[in-house]
Amino acid sequence: MKKITLISLLSIALAFLFGCESTPKIQSEYNDAIDFSAYKTFAIMPLPTSIPGADPGVVLRTGRFVQEEVVAQLVAAGYTKVAKEDCDFAVNLTGKVVPKTDITDWGYMHYPTRGWYGAYSPYYYTGSNVTVDQYEEGTLIIEIYDAKSKEMAWVGWGVGRRKSDGPDFEKLRAAIAGILAEFPPAGM
Repeated sequence: MKKITLISLLSIALAFLFGCESTPKIQSEYNDAIDFSAYKTFAIMPLPTSIPGADPGVVLRTGRFVQEEVVAQLVAAGYTKVAKEDCDFAVNLTGKVVPKTDITDWGYMHYPTRGWYGAYSPYYYTGSNVTVDQYEEGTLIIEIYDAKSKEMAWVGWGVGRRKSDGPDFEKLRAAIAGILAEFPPAGM
C-alpha cells in the first residue's frame, strides 16, 4: 500500500523549525490508492502547541515561518490555498527532537618512548582515542491527508542534526523544498 522513496542526501541543511548542521536524509511514503491528480486545493492545519523533545518556544519562534514556506511551495507548484471545508487535501506540520550520542573509538595508539639517555625503551604508551559527540536530531514532518477519505495520502520528512545557535531560515527553506519535491509522488 505504501511505497518508500529515498532521495539521495541533499546538500542542504535540514532544520526542524530551526537550523541544522548536517546534511539531512529526506524520505517520503504515499498511499498508492489515492488519486493525486485530483488534488487542486489545500488547507493548512493549525500548528501544534508543542514539539516532542523541543523547548516550549520553538513553535512560536519558527512555526509560522515553516507554515508560510510550505504554503508558498505548494502555491508555486500550482495548488490553491482554500478553507478547510473546501480543500482536496489538508497539510499537517509536525516534528520531533531526539537527543543522540555518537561514540567513536579510533583504536589504540602505540607510541615508543625514550628511556634513560635517549635510547628507545621497549615499553610503549598505549592510549585510546575515544570521542563522544552528544547532539540533538530534529525531524520535520509534512503530512498530507485526503479531505474526502480522511486518510493519510502522503508523508515526507527530513532528519538532520540540530544547530545549537538557532534557525538558519535559508537552509530551512531549502529543506522544505527538498521534502515537498517528492509531492505528489512521481507517476501519480
